[in-house]
Amino acid sequence: MLRTAASIAALALAAVALTSCASEPEPEWTEEEAYAAAEETFRGYWSVDAFSDDEEARAQTLEHITGDLRDHYDGDSVLDGHDVQARGESIIREFETTEYRTVGDQIVVEATACIDDSAYELNIDGKGWKVPREDPIYGVELTFESVDSKILISHFDETELEGC
Repeated sequence: MLRTAASIAALALAAVALTSCASEPEPEWTEEEAYAAAEETFRGYWSVDAFSDDEEARAQTLEHITGDLRDHYDGDSVLDGHDVQARGESIIREFETTEYRTVGDQIVVEATACIDDSAYELNIDGKGWKVPREDPIYGVELTFESVDSKILISHFDETELEGC
């Protein structure tokens, strides 16, 4: 009788162990993979000329974004209808991931970046080349979300960052 009870208990424990393993699938992204993918996505997004009329450049931009940021690109821009030329380079001086979390079956990564636009100029409607910002070195906060097998930027906001 003792042997039967021990066998039943062992089977019950095995069933519980198998059930708990089956109900918690392995996450698609490790924290390190998600951080690396977020940085790669941001660098790809930042390298595209945001003021290009070229449909290929717009398509490249849209490949890196989702959510709120995608809605922003689908809406009207302040510069729509203007002839905008850009020259120089906007540089990502620093990129730092700050948080990794899962929300349901989705991965979310938070990050900050320090941007240097001091060598970047715009010419709007042929009115001459000007640095587009009073303070050309600034910080941004970013949110990334997993979509299918990619990590995409879903939110982008300017922020005060120490050291920028």
